[in-house]
Amino acid sequence: MLPRWRALLRPGGRVIAWDLIVAPEPFVAALADTLRFAVSRRLPLRGLAAGLVETRRYAAVRRATPLNVLSLAEFGASATEAGLTLQVAPANLTFRASRKCAVLTRE
Repeated sequence: MLPRWRALLRPGGRVIAWDLIVAPEPFVAALADTLRFAVSRRLPLRGLAAGLVETRRYAAVRRATPLNVLSLAEFGASATEAGLTLQVAPANLTFRASRKCAVLTRE
């Protein structure tokens, strides 16, 4: 996948990858992230209900198509091998706190 991204980028071009799963995410942590997000938007009950539905749907998808869990070191090595530089952003672009966001730059 990364060599294909490199081919699409001009020198100095960047692509952002977010919601990177760098460690297994426990159900309770995912639900807590969803609830925190809902509370911050003043929708705690709707957020809890949506979080439960989303978590159930997400679990079904993961059973059908397991998601890749890559450490940042593994992702960085793959990026380097593809001719990309990896820079980890200080925060993810979504409310999932345990996931990471990275900027890949073509050298």
